[in-house]
Amino acid sequence: MNLDKWNALPKHYQAAVETASRDSFTWITGKYDFVNPPALKRLLVAGAILKPFPQEVLEGCYTAANEIYADLSKSNPHFGKLLASLSAYRNESLAWMQVAELSYDSFMMRMRTRT
Repeated sequence: MNLDKWNALPKHYQAAVETASRDSFTWITGKYDFVNPPALKRLLVAGAILKPFPQEVLEGCYTAANEIYADLSKSNPHFGKLLASLSAYRNESLAWMQVAELSYDSFMMRMRTRT
């Protein structure tokens, strides 16, 4: 959104846009988490075989994406600023994600296979 246009909006309009954005994000994230497990189950029942991407494919995608991001950052300063912010957040949150999220998710997956 154009920052000058945003700043020119009355505060109650800004609040309305923020509320609608937050509600939309919450709705789509919830829907994504709700509809994907049964969709995956239907695929499995129909005979789909799930396999993870090979490590070399993941690494190739990672490298290619970062090359694209670097090029975009050179040609688009706004993208570069967003990428720098996102990268800093990822670097800061990595330890937390490993300790809290990854370990909990792994634990829950192991426990579900025992019952």
